[in-house]
Amino acid sequence: MRKITPVLINSQIDIVDIETSEPLDFSNKNQNKQLPYINMKAHCIGFLHGNKITQFILMPNESETAYIEEVQKFITDEIGLDSNHQLTQFYSFNKDMESLGILHYFGIGIQVNELQPFKGKGWSKDKFFNQLYERTKAGEQILCTEFLDSMTRDDTPSLAIPLMFKEKKHNIVLDHNINCLLKELAIYDNTALLQKGHKVDSKGWLLE
Repeated sequence: MRKITPVLINSQIDIVDIETSEPLDFSNKNQNKQLPYINMKAHCIGFLHGNKITQFILMPNESETAYIEEVQKFITDEIGLDSNHQLTQFYSFNKDMESLGILHYFGIGIQVNELQPFKGKGWSKDKFFNQLYERTKAGEQILCTEFLDSMTRDDTPSLAIPLMFKEKKHNIVLDHNINCLLKELAIYDNTALLQKGHKVDSKGWLLE
Protein backbone atom coordinates (compact mmCIF):
# COMPACT_ATOMS: atom_id res chain seq x y z
CA MET A 1 0.00 0.00 0.00
CA ARG A 2 1.23 3.47 -0.87
CA LYS A 3 0.37 6.54 1.20
CA ILE A 4 1.29 10.14 0.34
CA THR A 5 1.27 12.82 3.04
CA PRO A 6 1.82 16.51 2.13
CA VAL A 7 3.97 18.46 4.59
CA LEU A 8 4.39 22.20 5.06
CA ILE A 9 8.17 21.90 5.21
CA ASN A 10 10.08 21.80 1.92
CA SER A 11 13.05 19.49 2.46
CA GLN A 12 16.21 20.22 0.48
CA ILE A 13 17.40 16.62 0.85
CA ASP A 14 15.81 13.21 0.26
CA ILE A 15 15.45 11.30 3.53
CA VAL A 16 14.62 7.58 3.76
CA ASP A 17 13.57 5.61 6.83
CA ILE A 18 12.74 1.90 7.24
CA GLU A 19 10.51 0.16 9.80
CA THR A 20 10.98 -3.59 10.27
CA SER A 21 8.35 -6.15 11.16
CA GLU A 22 10.90 -8.28 13.00
CA PRO A 23 13.65 -7.17 15.45
CA LEU A 24 17.21 -7.00 14.15
CA ASP A 25 19.81 -9.09 15.97
CA PHE A 26 22.95 -7.16 16.96
CA SER A 27 23.92 -9.51 19.80
CA ASN A 28 27.14 -10.69 18.11
CA LYS A 29 29.48 -7.70 18.21
CA ASN A 30 32.13 -9.49 16.12
CA GLN A 31 29.90 -10.30 13.15
CA ASN A 32 30.06 -8.66 9.74
CA LYS A 33 28.05 -5.43 9.93
CA GLN A 34 25.85 -6.55 7.03
CA LEU A 35 24.59 -9.73 8.73
CA PRO A 36 21.73 -8.16 10.78
CA TYR A 37 20.35 -6.61 7.59
CA ILE A 38 20.56 -9.59 5.22
CA ASN A 39 17.22 -11.05 6.34
CA MET A 40 15.64 -7.74 7.30
CA LYS A 41 11.86 -7.56 6.89
CA ALA A 42 11.64 -3.97 5.65
CA HIS A 43 7.86 -4.04 5.57
CA CYS A 44 7.50 -0.25 5.79
CA ILE A 45 9.63 2.39 4.11
CA GLY A 46 9.10 6.13 3.90
CA PHE A 47 10.68 8.86 1.78
CA LEU A 48 10.66 12.59 2.55
CA HIS A 49 11.10 14.34 -0.78
CA GLY A 50 10.45 18.06 -1.23
CA ASN A 51 7.17 18.85 0.49
CA LYS A 52 5.66 15.37 0.67
CA ILE A 53 6.20 12.05 2.38
CA THR A 54 5.64 8.88 0.37
CA GLN A 55 5.27 5.67 2.37
CA PHE A 56 4.92 2.02 1.44
CA ILE A 57 3.74 -0.64 3.86
CA LEU A 58 3.12 -4.34 3.35
CA MET A 59 -0.47 -5.09 4.31
CA PRO A 60 -1.67 -8.59 5.36
CA ASN A 61 -3.67 -9.10 2.15
CA GLU A 62 -0.88 -7.84 -0.13
CA SER A 63 1.67 -9.82 -2.11
CA GLU A 64 5.20 -9.30 -0.77
CA THR A 65 6.54 -9.54 -4.31
CA ALA A 66 4.16 -6.80 -5.48
CA TYR A 67 5.18 -4.63 -2.50
CA ILE A 68 8.88 -5.03 -3.29
CA GLU A 69 8.34 -4.29 -6.98
CA GLU A 70 6.32 -1.16 -6.19
CA VAL A 71 9.10 0.22 -4.00
CA GLN A 72 11.75 -0.71 -6.58
CA LYS A 73 9.82 1.15 -9.27
CA PHE A 74 9.38 4.21 -7.05
CA ILE A 75 13.11 4.39 -6.27
CA THR A 76 14.31 3.87 -9.84
CA ASP A 77 11.58 5.68 -11.81
CA GLU A 78 10.07 8.36 -9.55
CA ILE A 79 12.64 9.50 -7.01
CA GLY A 80 15.90 7.86 -8.03
CA LEU A 81 17.16 10.39 -10.58
CA ASP A 82 17.64 14.11 -10.08
CA SER A 83 17.03 16.82 -12.70
CA ASN A 84 20.42 16.04 -14.25
CA HIS A 85 19.55 12.33 -14.47
CA GLN A 86 22.10 11.52 -11.79
CA LEU A 87 21.34 8.95 -9.07
CA THR A 88 19.77 10.67 -6.07
CA GLN A 89 21.73 10.73 -2.83
CA PHE A 90 19.55 9.81 0.13
CA TYR A 91 20.05 10.65 3.80
CA SER A 92 19.21 8.78 6.98
CA PHE A 93 20.21 8.82 10.64
CA ASN A 94 21.88 5.41 10.36
CA LYS A 95 23.08 4.85 6.82
CA ASP A 96 23.73 1.11 7.35
CA MET A 97 20.10 0.49 8.29
CA GLU A 98 18.72 2.09 5.15
CA SER A 99 21.44 1.39 2.56
CA LEU A 100 21.91 -2.26 3.53
CA GLY A 101 18.20 -2.77 4.16
CA ILE A 102 17.32 -1.48 0.68
CA LEU A 103 20.15 -3.50 -0.86
CA HIS A 104 19.24 -6.83 0.74
CA TYR A 105 15.45 -6.57 0.87
CA PHE A 106 14.61 -4.51 -2.20
CA GLY A 107 17.65 -5.50 -4.27
CA ILE A 108 18.74 -1.95 -5.09
CA GLY A 109 22.06 -0.33 -4.26
CA ILE A 110 21.73 3.36 -3.40
CA GLN A 111 24.01 5.92 -1.79
CA VAL A 112 22.89 6.91 1.69
CA ASN A 113 24.60 9.69 3.63
CA GLU A 114 24.50 9.74 7.41
CA LEU A 115 22.99 12.85 8.96
CA GLN A 116 24.07 12.33 12.57
CA PRO A 117 25.68 15.55 13.90
CA PHE A 118 28.20 13.27 15.62
CA LYS A 119 28.45 9.70 16.90
CA GLY A 120 28.66 8.81 20.57
CA LYS A 121 27.32 6.39 23.16
CA GLY A 122 23.69 7.15 23.90
CA TRP A 123 23.34 9.79 21.18
CA SER A 124 20.26 8.42 19.46
CA LYS A 125 17.92 10.12 17.02
CA ASP A 126 15.51 10.82 19.87
CA LYS A 127 18.22 12.32 22.08
CA PHE A 128 19.27 14.80 19.39
CA PHE A 129 15.67 15.71 18.57
CA ASN A 130 14.68 16.06 22.23
CA GLN A 131 17.40 18.68 22.68
CA LEU A 132 15.80 20.73 19.92
CA TYR A 133 12.32 20.06 21.31
CA GLU A 134 13.19 21.17 24.86
CA ARG A 135 14.92 24.33 23.63
CA THR A 136 11.87 25.15 21.51
CA LYS A 137 9.56 24.67 24.51
CA ALA A 138 11.86 26.99 26.47
CA GLY A 139 11.20 29.78 23.94
CA GLU A 140 13.86 29.40 21.24
CA GLN A 141 12.63 29.58 17.63
CA ILE A 142 13.94 26.23 16.44
CA LEU A 143 11.14 23.80 15.56
CA CYS A 144 8.05 24.81 13.61
CA THR A 145 4.51 23.67 14.38
CA GLU A 146 4.70 20.67 12.05
CA PHE A 147 7.58 19.16 14.00
CA LEU A 148 5.78 19.75 17.30
CA ASP A 149 2.53 18.28 15.97
CA SER A 150 4.34 15.12 14.89
CA MET A 151 5.25 14.50 18.53
CA THR A 152 1.56 14.26 19.45
CA ARG A 153 0.81 11.77 16.66
CA ASP A 154 3.39 9.21 17.72
CA ASP A 155 4.72 8.08 21.08
CA THR A 156 5.67 4.55 20.01
CA PRO A 157 9.32 3.59 20.63
CA SER A 158 11.17 2.04 17.71
CA LEU A 159 11.65 -1.25 19.57
CA ALA A 160 7.85 -1.65 19.75
CA ILE A 161 7.30 -1.41 15.97
CA PRO A 162 7.61 -5.19 15.30
CA LEU A 163 4.83 -5.71 17.88
CA MET A 164 2.67 -3.12 16.09
CA PHE A 165 3.10 -5.12 12.87
CA LYS A 166 2.16 -8.32 14.69
CA GLU A 167 -0.97 -6.68 16.11
CA LYS A 168 -1.82 -5.26 12.66
CA LYS A 169 -1.68 -1.68 13.94
CA HIS A 170 -0.38 -0.38 10.63
CA ASN A 171 -1.51 3.22 11.18
CA ILE A 172 0.74 3.39 14.25
CA VAL A 173 3.67 2.13 12.15
CA LEU A 174 2.98 4.78 9.48
CA ASP A 175 2.69 7.59 12.06
CA HIS A 176 5.96 6.48 13.65
CA ASN A 177 7.66 6.46 10.26
CA ILE A 178 6.48 10.02 9.51
CA ASN A 179 7.74 11.14 12.90
CA CYS A 180 11.16 9.58 12.24
CA LEU A 181 11.48 11.34 8.87
CA LEU A 182 10.56 14.72 10.37
CA LYS A 183 12.93 14.23 13.30
CA GLU A 184 15.76 13.46 10.89
CA LEU A 185 15.02 16.58 8.87
CA ALA A 186 15.02 18.69 12.04
CA ILE A 187 18.36 17.19 13.07
CA TYR A 188 19.87 17.81 9.62
CA ASP A 189 18.64 21.42 9.53
CA ASN A 190 20.09 22.09 13.00
CA THR A 191 23.37 20.19 12.71
CA ALA A 192 25.55 23.20 13.56
CA LEU A 193 23.44 24.01 16.61
CA LEU A 194 23.63 20.43 17.89
CA GLN A 195 27.40 20.26 17.31
CA LYS A 196 28.04 23.52 19.17
CA GLY A 197 30.00 22.97 22.36
CA HIS A 198 31.03 19.41 21.46
CA LYS A 199 34.45 18.25 20.28
CA VAL A 200 34.37 15.71 17.49
CA ASP A 201 37.22 13.77 15.88
CA SER A 202 37.90 13.47 12.13
CA LYS A 203 35.66 10.39 11.88
CA GLY A 204 32.69 12.11 13.49
CA TRP A 205 32.99 10.55 16.95
CA LEU A 206 32.37 12.60 20.06
CA LEU A 207 35.46 13.26 22.13
CA GLU A 208 34.57 12.81 25.81
